[in-house]
Amino acid sequence: MALYSTFKYGSGVYYGVSSHLDAISPDTGPSTGGNAFIITGANLDPQQWDDDFLAGSLDLAKWTDISSGSGSVSTGADHLQMDTGATPGSVAGIESVAGWTGIQAEVRAFIPAVTEYPDSSADVFVYQLRIDANNHTVLKVTRGNAGVLTLTCESTIVSTVVDTFSTTWTPGLSTFKILRYGAILYFIANGIVIHTFRGFSVLPVFVRLWAANDPAVAYTASPTVELFKYRTFVVFGDQPVHDVTTVSDYRIRGLVVPSVDERGVEAAYAGPVDLAIVGEGVLNVPDAYEYYYLDSLRVINSTQSDVKMSFISDDQIKTKTDIKKGVGL
Repeated sequence: MALYSTFKYGSGVYYGVSSHLDAISPDTGPSTGGNAFIITGANLDPQQWDDDFLAGSLDLAKWTDISSGSGSVSTGADHLQMDTGATPGSVAGIESVAGWTGIQAEVRAFIPAVTEYPDSSADVFVYQLRIDANNHTVLKVTRGNAGVLTLTCESTIVSTVVDTFSTTWTPGLSTFKILRYGAILYFIANGIVIHTFRGFSVLPVFVRLWAANDPAVAYTASPTVELFKYRTFVVFGDQPVHDVTTVSDYRIRGLVVPSVDERGVEAAYAGPVDLAIVGEGVLNVPDAYEYYYLDSLRVINSTQSDVKMSFISDDQIKTKTDIKKGVGL
C-alpha cells in the first residue's frame, strides 16, 4: 500500500504518492558495514523535479527566476546559462517551486575559468537550501581578488553564520550535492563528503541556484548548470547512504554504512536500527535492519592482566598451496 505525502505546491510541498518499501535484502549485517544491500518497493526514483534545462524556456512549474539588476538566465541547447552582467550587485539565478524537509539534489555545474581579477570577491556559483532570508545554507564557489577559486560550505541561522568550511577549488565541471536529513547537513562535492553540520533548522527548504557579482565591482559571473536531479538516499539509524544507485522506480541498491553508538563511534553498536528512505517524501521503517559484531582477534596486554599473550607462528597459519607463508612481510 502506498503512503501519501502532505506537501502542497508553493509552500514546501508536493501532493502524491511517497516511496514504498517491499523488502530490504539482507536485513542484517556487520557493525562495520560495507555489505551490499538491495531495496525493492515503489516510487523509489522521484523524477518530477529533475531538469536538464534543454527546453527553450525556463520550466515555470519547477522554477522561479530570481535574477535582478543586469542578471539573466536562459535555457536551451546549452543548458541553464546564468549571466550576472557587469552591473555591480546583480544576481542571475532560479529558485525551486517545491520545498522539502528531506532532500538530496545533485547539481552538475560548469565553473568558467577566471579571466578577470577585480579587487573584490564574487559568487561564481551558489547552491543554496533556503528557508528564508535569515535561515539558509550554501555550497558555493567564490572568486577572490587574486583570482583564486574557493569552495565554501556555510550555514546561517537567524541571520548569524553558525558554521563554515572552505577549501580551494578549480574551474571546470563539478558535481555538488547537499544532503539534508532532519537537522543534519552533508555537503558533497564530486562524490566526496567534504563537510557535515548538525543543528540546522528542520523547516522545509527551497533550492536556489545563482551567481552574483560584488555590489561595488563591475564583474560578470557566468556559470552553466547542466543538470538538477533529485537523488534518493537511505538512512540506517542516523547514518545516510548518499551514493545509492537507483536501478529503477522499484529497486535501489548501495553499501551499508557502519553502525554508530550514542557517542558517534563507528562500528560500536550491535542491534536493530530504523531504516529511512528519502525520495518522494520520507518513509520510516522501525527496526528494519540489524547490526551484529564480527568475531575478531583480541590481544591482551600481559602487564594489565594475568592472562599471557599468545603468539601466532608461521607454522600455525593456514596458507594456500604455492603462496608464501607467514605473518610478516
